[in-house]
Amino acid sequence: MSSNENNNSDAVTISTQLPTGVTISVSKAIRSNKFLKRNFKPLIAYSILFILIGIISHLTLRSAQESSRWEVYDPGILSANNMGEKINAPLLEKDILTLNVAIGELEKKHNPVFSTILDHSGKIIAHSNPDKIGKAYDEPEDKKEISVDQGVAVSRVSVDKKSVISFSKAIFFSQVEIGKIIFGIDATQLDKKIAGFDRLLIITWLLGAVAFVVAVVLTDHYLKKKREKELEEIEQARRVGPYRLTRKIAQGGMAELYLAEYKREDGFKRIVAVKKILPHLLENKDFVEMFIREARLAAI
Repeated sequence: MSSNENNNSDAVTISTQLPTGVTISVSKAIRSNKFLKRNFKPLIAYSILFILIGIISHLTLRSAQESSRWEVYDPGILSANNMGEKINAPLLEKDILTLNVAIGELEKKHNPVFSTILDHSGKIIAHSNPDKIGKAYDEPEDKKEISVDQGVAVSRVSVDKKSVISFSKAIFFSQVEIGKIIFGIDATQLDKKIAGFDRLLIITWLLGAVAFVVAVVLTDHYLKKKREKELEEIEQARRVGPYRLTRKIAQGGMAELYLAEYKREDGFKRIVAVKKILPHLLENKDFVEMFIREARLAAI
């Protein structure tokens, strides 16, 4: 029992140490990498922005895709329901003439790849292709159901190597199924439209990635220039004539005292003390003159 408790304790210790170790490693990597150290905050901001814009674009285009699909599905579902109401009695009475007229009306409206009316046994009693009348209807093997809406089953099938959207509506009389209407619409145009949205989605992500890289590069260039300018200003602030200020020794109410290095071109160096007037006293002519006199006296 004690051994198990020790093992569990070790496991907990390891599991808590691993994330900490990873965090420390990442932190060290960021500190050691000048690019990451300089651009850490912009990278985080741009990453969040890139992901947000990407997700919004993705959802918008997917929504447009779905709307395009239902622009095709809705009229087909409506026609299937309307036709189901029209042929209810003729189907029950086996009025072949009226059923064929209904098939003709459907073809004028949707120009379907095929349209057929089945009886309760699945036998074709009306079809856009007269040669198939009287035969049993065979469901396509590759049939893939998309949805069932308002009693109409919407599916994907292949007819003569052509992608087709199939609409199937069962016809009932006194709650007993007496037949079915099935028709298919060519899906080529819809598929092209959907493929166009897919390409646009890929292009959107690629453009976002390019914009992300460009933004990071430009930001890095700006931050490098800004840092160089800051260092240059710091260096200029550390120089007083030929003297390079190395350390502040003291500061009073009127001036600052620095330890400075004097270096000539021939390599001669000397450590000196440099006294600087405080900025707010630079415009005080009397004080500046007094300061100059003090410096001349110190030089004697």
